[in-house]
Amino acid sequence: MHSGSNSAMAVSPLDRRFLGMPGAVWTLAAYQSLTLVNLLLVVFFPATSQAPIALLSTIAGYCALTIVTLLWLRERTPIWLLQLIVLSILGYLTALVSSAPTPQGALAAAIGYVLLGMYVAIWGSARLALAYVPLMALVYAVALSVSGLPKMASAWLVIVAASLGTAVVINSLVRSLRSAATID
Repeated sequence: MHSGSNSAMAVSPLDRRFLGMPGAVWTLAAYQSLTLVNLLLVVFFPATSQAPIALLSTIAGYCALTIVTLLWLRERTPIWLLQLIVLSILGYLTALVSSAPTPQGALAAAIGYVLLGMYVAIWGSARLALAYVPLMALVYAVALSVSGLPKMASAWLVIVAASLGTAVVINSLVRSLRSAATID
């Protein structure tokens, strides 16, 4: 970097610390916070009487626990914990999809797979981002088969294609921006 340049210009907004947390930590805490709000809305205002309230409440409690843990650990959060939380999110998204009473509910829950893929693409390597897609495709297929909902193959294809597309594009953009930032 040139001695006269402003180093703040070379830092992505996501790389900036928020409440003392590195980007990978605070963005995962934000993901879990938004999920928590969404789950609480569904628990308190269910669209159908068949909504799995106990499951939704349990996952909401887990989200709250991970948020508190990430806020407590902040910059001390180990990478293995972030990876474990990402895998557990895959697990609870699969539980949400498989227990959704309607195709619309299953598809709404599956949007979380795409958003989680964006997180992995931003903070993980290209290899990790591309490894996420087949794993997600597999667990999503299992969840849909367990759910017994009719005609969900097109929904599976849309979510998998969106996850693959975002993983490739976002990871490519992040890598090029980071390399440009180190050159400047």
